[in-house]
Amino acid sequence: MRKVLIKVFLLFTLLSVFSCIEGGKNLGFTVTISPEQLNSYLKKEFPISHKLKLGKITLKDPEIASIDKNEKINIGISFDYKVPLLPSINGRFLVAGGIKYNPKEKAIFLKNPEVKDFTVLNKRVPSLLSAESRRLMNDVVSLVFEKIPVYRFSDKNLYGKFIKDIKVQDGKLLVRFGL
Repeated sequence: MRKVLIKVFLLFTLLSVFSCIEGGKNLGFTVTISPEQLNSYLKKEFPISHKLKLGKITLKDPEIASIDKNEKINIGISFDYKVPLLPSINGRFLVAGGIKYNPKEKAIFLKNPEVKDFTVLNKRVPSLLSAESRRLMNDVVSLVFEKIPVYRFSDKNLYGKFIKDIKVQDGKLLVRFGL
């Protein structure tokens, strides 16, 4: 118990020092979450299966493809689509979305995720995909990323309570801490 109290005291001391440093809007300190850390977290959350009106889709093998200049995270996700009595269809989505932080859950979610690219059986599906098919894919992706964060801060660590701001900048996910 004493060690925990010492760690809490040190954390508060560090946060107090960093939050007092002059820097205008940038009070506190900033930590970068790498694509590797995001991938490591996402791999634990998948595979995910979802029943559709006709069949079942399983999303698996997520991988952060990039964090682009438009402040969006791009995630590649493989899928298997199974309709009764027919062979399974597999492919890959490229999903892009902004970020939003939920302080109650201490988690970063994709904001407005949408399918940017789509391959089926190793063939790229043209952008002429019907509006209904594109809507269905976007609905499935939105349902998944409403519930599954791209990153969650551990409940064991107190620093999740001191997050001031999270943003995407220069291909990096930046987390600013302060009081």
